[in-house]
Amino acid sequence: MSDRVTITMLEDGIADVRMNRADKMNALDGAQWAALAEAIDQLKAMAGLRVVVLSGEGNAEIYTSDAQGRGVSRRTRTDAVEASPCWSPDSSRIVFTSDAAGGPQLYIIPAGGGTMSRVPTNISGYCAEPDWSRGNPNKIAFTMKIGKGYQIAVHDFTKGKSEQASHAPFDGVEPSWLADGRHLVYTARDRNTSRICILDTESGKSVPISPTSFGSAMQANVWTPNQ
Repeated sequence: MSDRVTITMLEDGIADVRMNRADKMNALDGAQWAALAEAIDQLKAMAGLRVVVLSGEGNAEIYTSDAQGRGVSRRTRTDAVEASPCWSPDSSRIVFTSDAAGGPQLYIIPAGGGTMSRVPTNISGYCAEPDWSRGNPNKIAFTMKIGKGYQIAVHDFTKGKSEQASHAPFDGVEPSWLADGRHLVYTARDRNTSRICILDTESGKSVPISPTSFGSAMQANVWTPNQ
């Protein structure tokens, strides 16, 4: 099999399939598609295979481009994993998640690149999925781990601290601000299902908005036009 894709069999019928082009950020060219097709044929012949996990070698980094996908520029260069980037309302900065401190935390970097600085959330060892409010540029919502679950928190630059915004008996993840800078949509989930809800970050009141007839719903995003 091509060295562009590796297959490692783990316990319980789990196959770890990895694309091996870290120098090209695992870009999918013709040869890479062919290597994946070859790997699929090999997986089909494996007895007892239950799960396939596909990933790529190398670290995830933050890149920017124009709306047409041109002018791609790398913004972070670390040994850590960076993910979940979000522009500041004035497009001068980017907030994102990095495990540079040993666990997921929020960092900010200038839009043109440079030194990244940690957002002093000081509320949880797991802070991820940030969303910068356009209605109130002093606030960033994010997902925090608390106990064995997850809730929504808000970092307020004017107060210089973060506070837990949701207090639900289920997990709250994937926040996305509404235009008023007070409410946001997020995913509420338990072991059986997930729904889209609106959260009042000041009162803590949460209202589901996705009908149960939809089944599980998740990862809602709010589009706000430029003013």
